[in-house]
Amino acid sequence: YNGQHYSIDSLKSIFGESDAGLFGYIDSASVSDVTLKYVDISGDYQTGGIAGYAMNNSFISGCGVTGSVSGSNNVAGICGYLHESEVNASFSAASVQGSTSGYAFGGIAGFVDYTSVISDSYSRSPVSGGSYTGGLAGSVNRNSAVTDCYSAGSVSGSGYTGGLIGHSSESFITGCFWDIEKSNQTVSSGGTAKTTLEMQTGSTYTSAGWDFLNVWKIDGIENAGYPYFLWQTFYIDTPSVSIFCDQAVDQYPIIMLDWNTVPDAVQYKIYSSIDPDAEFPADWVLEAATTRPGCSFVLSDPESTKKFYVVVAEN
Repeated sequence: YNGQHYSIDSLKSIFGESDAGLFGYIDSASVSDVTLKYVDISGDYQTGGIAGYAMNNSFISGCGVTGSVSGSNNVAGICGYLHESEVNASFSAASVQGSTSGYAFGGIAGFVDYTSVISDSYSRSPVSGGSYTGGLAGSVNRNSAVTDCYSAGSVSGSGYTGGLIGHSSESFITGCFWDIEKSNQTVSSGGTAKTTLEMQTGSTYTSAGWDFLNVWKIDGIENAGYPYFLWQTFYIDTPSVSIFCDQAVDQYPIIMLDWNTVPDAVQYKIYSSIDPDAEFPADWVLEAATTRPGCSFVLSDPESTKKFYVVVAEN
């Protein structure tokens, strides 16, 4: 199946089924170049956005998932159970929710087994579950490998929990990173912990040999500043902004900005400038960043000339 870089919107699954996803399971198959937006997938065992179960040299490449994926065991944004198969150049920003009494939950894959590979992929999924819970993968086993990947989402589990990998055995984790601040996890069964700033800095990855010529891109703006794929395009609604000025407090007016909720927005950044033609965002001042629509702040220099404001929604 080749999605030709199109997207599928609002995919839903029937609760309680095992092997749940766009494809329940794939066997010696290829799924490429498709993004699932706003999925609502609830399954039991082996639940994933693209595939519940991938086996026998199956290959998932150039895929992405946003929305929500939940299940009891082996649950992930891309593939619930990866067996002798590979995920490459794919991402998940879907919320992954697993049973606290279950096992194997991750942003990209839940259970990774028997010479499977995850390469050049990333997760910004919030992941919660039971044992073997990781930002990228829950459990990686039996000569499997994870290479040049990162995770930057919150992670919580009841046992064997890690910022990148919950648990690994007889496997190879190389050139990988996780955001220690966003994950709230100081440990991982593989990978290197980095601060949010370091995760948003290109040299973190180039020094590890990542391919920013053919695979990756980082610009400090798109994907909330984290690396993303050359094939990715970020179409996100523009906030509709209203601005108010409250009565003066000790001679300093309060500027209030209000805007609509933008689907898929992770945060909003507010910039100001006295020159509307200044290069954006380099020559604008970052006033604030928030995860909710609307903010207020005290204008520090009430005698200054007219100011212009821009609100940017980031996903």
